[in-house]
Amino acid sequence: MTEPAGENRLSVKPEYWRYFAGEAAKGGDCPLYEHLASAVADDPAMQAVTATARSGQPPANMLFAAVHYVLLGGAEHGLRRYYSHLLQPGESEAPIGPPTYGLFRDFVAAHRAQIDPLVAARVTNTNEVRRSSYLRAGYAEIARLTGRALHIVELGPSAGLNLNWDRYGYRYVHADGRVLEGGPASRLVIESEWRGEVPPPVPASPPLVAARAGLELNPVDPASPEDRRWLVALLWPGQPERIARMEAALAIAADHPPPIRACDALAHLPGELAQVAPESAAVVSHSMVTYQWSEAMWARLEEILLAASATRPVYRLFQDTIARTGDATRYTLRLRIYDKGVMSERLLAEVHHHGAWIRWLGQAPPD
Repeated sequence: MTEPAGENRLSVKPEYWRYFAGEAAKGGDCPLYEHLASAVADDPAMQAVTATARSGQPPANMLFAAVHYVLLGGAEHGLRRYYSHLLQPGESEAPIGPPTYGLFRDFVAAHRAQIDPLVAARVTNTNEVRRSSYLRAGYAEIARLTGRALHIVELGPSAGLNLNWDRYGYRYVHADGRVLEGGPASRLVIESEWRGEVPPPVPASPPLVAARAGLELNPVDPASPEDRRWLVALLWPGQPERIARMEAALAIAADHPPPIRACDALAHLPGELAQVAPESAAVVSHSMVTYQWSEAMWARLEEILLAASATRPVYRLFQDTIARTGDATRYTLRLRIYDKGVMSERLLAEVHHHGAWIRWLGQAPPD
């Protein structure tokens, strides 16, 4: 979901690019993007390339994904050697250094005809399937609290790969050697680090799903080669295992297409919640979506959920980058329960934004 088209004010803010560089640096996630974003922060000409990105879209993601998309299409350039999954036999990955940004700038200049339309038209439909590792734990907690099958409505699901969360296998590995496993036998087994002493809820069999639906303003078609390529382009380089997970999840989606409605989520959410059967738990979920929203959109979501709770409890499971209060650099999984017009919140876990680790808390946050 995005806000209406308009000027992208983030594109010309050096502090935004430095913030993105810091995010890429966390845990050594993506040294290439850390290096490039730090350089763009001091390069107004490169910032201007992203000025046409839709309002609400993160310019760094759009620029780097557009470049990656062109490279995935077979463009031959020295920049390719910084992407380990694009190396040809006998090639080694190029070390990041002083020449790197010059090559990046040269590539962008040479391929503006392809990059500009992507930046202007595409959105960050990221479908990081490893996030299912913490969503699954949250769904298990809701099932424990309610004793009911779940009717899940996901906001901004992109291709809906995380709606298939109960069709994946899971392994949570602790540093001391303990392993928690759950889920069905699957061609995709998601492994995540388990931090802390409290084990996340990992029932051998996943909670029952009575129904599932995704509400997506800009849906991605898993059957479209261009859309599949864009999903891969949004993944960060230097992590080929993320691409492997994406391909496995797309194969599962081919057999079990996630039900996605192309619509404005806020306009259609009330009607979707009205469809939930009385014997099911009404669950609204989202991950890395509403950070793109305006304050008015956040407020409207709260209004919808509070109104729906007049006749039944509604459970909102979510994780987003930028908290409206608190530490914006801390990623958390939260559960909000709306009941009879009153909202309460529990902090369930601290998580890695791509699902690499989870520290289960399962407790209410301090006042």
